[in-house]
Amino acid sequence: MGSEDKDTSSVVGSDAPKRETWGKSVEFVLSCIGYSVGLGNIWRWPYLCYENGGGAFLIPYWFMVIAIGLPMFYLELVFGQFASLGVTKIWKIAPFWKGIGFAMCIVSALNCIYYNLIVAYTIYFLFKSFAAKLPWADCKNSWNSDMCLPSSANITEFYNPDLFNGYPLCDASKGITIACTPQSVLRSSTLEFWENHVLGLSDGLDNFGTPQLHLVIALFVAWILVAGCLVKGIQSTGKVVYFTATFPYLVLTILLVRGVTLPGATDGLKFLFTPTWSRLAEAKVWSSAASQVFYSLGSGFGGLLTMASYNKFNNNSQR
Repeated sequence: MGSEDKDTSSVVGSDAPKRETWGKSVEFVLSCIGYSVGLGNIWRWPYLCYENGGGAFLIPYWFMVIAIGLPMFYLELVFGQFASLGVTKIWKIAPFWKGIGFAMCIVSALNCIYYNLIVAYTIYFLFKSFAAKLPWADCKNSWNSDMCLPSSANITEFYNPDLFNGYPLCDASKGITIACTPQSVLRSSTLEFWENHVLGLSDGLDNFGTPQLHLVIALFVAWILVAGCLVKGIQSTGKVVYFTATFPYLVLTILLVRGVTLPGATDGLKFLFTPTWSRLAEAKVWSSAASQVFYSLGSGFGGLLTMASYNKFNNNSQR
C-alpha cells in the first residue's frame, strides 16, 4: 500500500462513519495467526495426510498453498484494508457479486456454531479433569456397560472368556457369522464416557433423546466467552488475541513432546508420513489438498477480509 492516505469515498461513501482501527499492528498479525491456525490444522490435516498418501500428500498440499492459498490470503487482506468495510457492504464496489458477501456470512455463522460446540466439549472435559479421580479412567460408573475396558488395562489381562462368550454378537448358535474378538467387542472406558455420558447417544435417528444438561451449560459458557471477546469490538478482541493466538502453540508444543516420547511414536510417524506415490495420480488427493488450504489459511470465509478492514489505509499488508 502507498505511504499516503488516499480518498476511498468512491467505495465507502462520503457519509460513512470513521471506522475503528487496530491499536497496534501486532494485534492484527496475531488475529490472523489465531484465525488461521485452528482445528483445521490440528486434527483435519493429519487425517487427510494419512488418508491421501502420507508424505506424498505434502506435494499437492504445498502446491495448492502457493498456487491458491497465499494469493487469496493476500487478496483478502488488501481488499478489506482498501475498502474498510465488512463482507456484505464491501461488494458495493461490484454489486453483481454482493451474494458472495452474504455467502461468507452464512458459511462463517455455520462454522462458528460448529466450532463453538467443540469449545463446549473442551470446557466440559477441562472441568471434569480437575476431579481427584478422572471419570473416564475406569468402568465403575453408571454409564459403563458390561463390555467396558478400563483405559489403563491390558486387554489380555482384563479379558473374561465367560463374559465375552455370552455377548450376543458372539453367539454362534444364532447363526451370527460376524468376526468376534475381544478387540472388536470390548469398549474402552474413555469411549463409553464420551458416547454414553457426554453425548448421551441414542439408539437411532428415530430417537432424538433429551438435551444433555451439562453440555447445554458448557455451550452457554462458550458463547459467554465469545461475547466477552467481542463486546467492545476490536478494542477487546485486540487484547484477547495476545493469549488466544499464542497459548495454542504452547499447548501444541507440550502435546508434541508428550507424543513423541510415547512408546511406538516413531512407528506411528513413519506410518503417517511414509509416502504412497501412486496416490498422486488420483484427483481426490488434489481436491482434498485444495480444500484443506482454505481451512489452514482461513481464506474465503470473510474473516481475513473483515479483520483487514480495521487496518489503517496505509498499513503495509505485504510486509
